Amino acid sequence: MREGVPDDPVRPLTARGYGDDHGIRACAQYAAHPDTVDVDPAIYSSLSIDAPAGVVRLYVTDPAQAASLIRAAKKRDPRIRAGSIDVRKARYTLTQLHAARSALCIQQQNKKLQYRLSYVAVEPDGSGLEVGTPDPDQAATAPLAPLTGDPAPVEIRFVKAAAVRPTAWRDIKWSDSAPYIGGDSLVGPDHADGPNYLNRCTAGLPTVRNSDGKQALLTAAHCYRPSDRIYTHNPPAPATGKFYTAPDTGKDKYVGTVDPLFSYYYDAEELVGSSNSADISDSTSWKPIASTAYSYNGDYVCQDGIASFFMGFGAVCGIEVKNQDITYTIVSSDGKQHTTRGVEGTRLPTNDWTVAEGDSGGMVYADNGSSVQARGIVSAGHETTTEDPSDASNYSNGPKSLTS
Repeated sequence: MREGVPDDPVRPLTARGYGDDHGIRACAQYAAHPDTVDVDPAIYSSLSIDAPAGVVRLYVTDPAQAASLIRAAKKRDPRIRAGSIDVRKARYTLTQLHAARSALCIQQQNKKLQYRLSYVAVEPDGSGLEVGTPDPDQAATAPLAPLTGDPAPVEIRFVKAAAVRPTAWRDIKWSDSAPYIGGDSLVGPDHADGPNYLNRCTAGLPTVRNSDGKQALLTAAHCYRPSDRIYTHNPPAPATGKFYTAPDTGKDKYVGTVDPLFSYYYDAEELVGSSNSADISDSTSWKPIASTAYSYNGDYVCQDGIASFFMGFGAVCGIEVKNQDITYTIVSSDGKQHTTRGVEGTRLPTNDWTVAEGDSGGMVYADNGSSVQARGIVSAGHETTTEDPSDASNYSNGPKSLTS
């Protein structure tokens, strides 16, 4: 078992290489997972990528020990250049921060907090936790229960934030045919409204299960319940800008059935039953999915949700990863609240769109021109509405969402 998810990973339908200027993604991969190079992970806190400069900023609690991590990583991967890693001192280890975050979530579940918790995120530099709440002033004065066994509690920075809301919505999507790909429309039962097929999300990553070789299509776990039969939507597709006002037209072609093995923690579920192809639909064409990877602070990604496409924004790019480790609570299709872990990205100042209701499940990816690299699937947005798209979006991160 791995973090509550059965060890039956799925793999992309293709596995071609992906460019890595300066080897910085290789640096990041080993730095973020020091156990892969037999280095004590007790000092590791966080990292961020400065792609234009070709630099990985590595945050550790004891910089003097970082050299051994870098040497071990370089021995495993010659692409790594020691000069590409900027070591910086962090206040807390990632283990400490995760323990404190879990304690906060447990306190909220047990109704021990005197404020409403919207999300908990690890600060990018390892300096503490960022806690989103509707009333940060009230939260800052509330008594703080011990979070970990350490003598000093982890520092918390409160920020004003409404509750995170799923980006799934009752919307229209075009009708693709098998094999299905990332970016296709999905429609399933709306359990709040009887058997009607009104619940719409976006197809994410096409995969193959290692356990039985079956093809599966990933989407967000908060969209549909286990054993739900999912379809594309009947034509005609809504006109540009009319995604939320076009009339309902019903279900069309069968895409797959939600597998009982899914993960609320990574907000990911599999649709099994039809054929898929390792492609993604962007604004104007189809592109192959070449590989998968994690996203790190400072990365830039795109998302291909159906709502964004039909509202006239196509595949949305220019989303900057601001926090690679955030936990939040959303209400899923079973009507219950579930804790989800993912990554947060925000739009650049020059962009007016990031994500909107209906994009849930859509693939988050890095565009490499002729192909793409999958990074995760859209999960939720902050204060997302049909009229005002979200400034920030959360998504399940990279390969860890690809489990079944």
